Amino acid sequence: MNDLDFLSYSAQTPMVELRRRFHRGETLEQPVPDVISPREALEDVTYVKFVLRQAYSGYSYYPQSRFERAFEALEGELSARTGPVEVSALMDLLGRQFSFLTDGHLSLTSPQHGVGFYRKWQTYVTDLRLTEQGGDYYDTATGRKVVFGNTLQLFPTLEGCFLLGCRSRDVLTDVELTLDDKKQRLPVHKIQSRPQGEPVSMEVKYQGEIAWVVSSSFVGDDPEALAKCREIGRRCRDYPHVIWDLSNNLGGNSAFAREFLEGLNGVRPSMGRVLSLGSTLVHAKESGKIKEVPYGFEEEQEESAPAPGQFAGTLHVIINDRVASSGESGVFMALSLPRVVLYGCNTLGIGRFGDLCVYTLPHARVTLWCPQKVFVQAPRETEGYEPQIWLDSSDP
Repeated sequence: MNDLDFLSYSAQTPMVELRRRFHRGETLEQPVPDVISPREALEDVTYVKFVLRQAYSGYSYYPQSRFERAFEALEGELSARTGPVEVSALMDLLGRQFSFLTDGHLSLTSPQHGVGFYRKWQTYVTDLRLTEQGGDYYDTATGRKVVFGNTLQLFPTLEGCFLLGCRSRDVLTDVELTLDDKKQRLPVHKIQSRPQGEPVSMEVKYQGEIAWVVSSSFVGDDPEALAKCREIGRRCRDYPHVIWDLSNNLGGNSAFAREFLEGLNGVRPSMGRVLSLGSTLVHAKESGKIKEVPYGFEEEQEESAPAPGQFAGTLHVIINDRVASSGESGVFMALSLPRVVLYGCNTLGIGRFGDLCVYTLPHARVTLWCPQKVFVQAPRETEGYEPQIWLDSSDP
């Protein structure tokens, strides 16, 4: 297959249909064979190269020389093969060669196997609670003076004291600090957060002067559900305190968050600067039609806000380390309000690249999830949003 063949093949099932199926809860993965021939594996790698070069919004974010070395290594290894290639082994090989990527949206999946390109930046904390006195810090339980290096940081809590810990991509079991002039190693644990429950896009309850909204999923595109989000936002406008629990919201359709916040504040919230990748391949995948389109990024234009907003209260947003993608877009949009406080722990940090297109490797039938937009003002991939108030709790 040449580039034109790949282009025609990619246009067979446009994203309009695939997104509709996804929002209905249908799987987009296809049955895969156990093995393919080395020639077929090489052609699949050539297709992956074609897609990443023409349709991946992160292709210019990472050094292109690393992509080229990865492709050369893949082609060299598969050219030397003489026997059948297991599909799962091909997926793992692609994962190893592109291990320099930190994109949480880009992935390869099949019904039996998956390869991602994301390494989580986890928050670890000790059991200490510290208070500050005259520039020094003391354990609230024992009064002992605590001295720590710049590898550790303080996380402010609701109680006015601080958690002590750090964020790390490596697994940690303990950290070093000094208690009353004695160096010690104290155990750390992953900061606690709400366990995953039944996903809901928008549920609300009212109690006194508080409206409590839960949004643990944004999957779907039902117009009635979106209209309900806006109506809930309008009603919440009458409350001085709105708590919006985004815990475990891995994303989906950012329109849920936009409708809720526009209903709440009366102003369409901004997504910040968004660059959309255009190319002949992206156009073919989106529309199912082949048309020559110059490769490049174009900034999406947003409607200007007609008024400063109508919500006079405070929006309290609960986040955790399973908030990602459109869930993080909801956090970004919420931060445009004048009075907003984030609680919990850091979000997952899968939000710099987004708006997935779905490609299928011709022979292995593996699904390649490839983002085509860059959200310029989102946190760097893997970092996520940090709360102003940290909660080491499974029941925030």
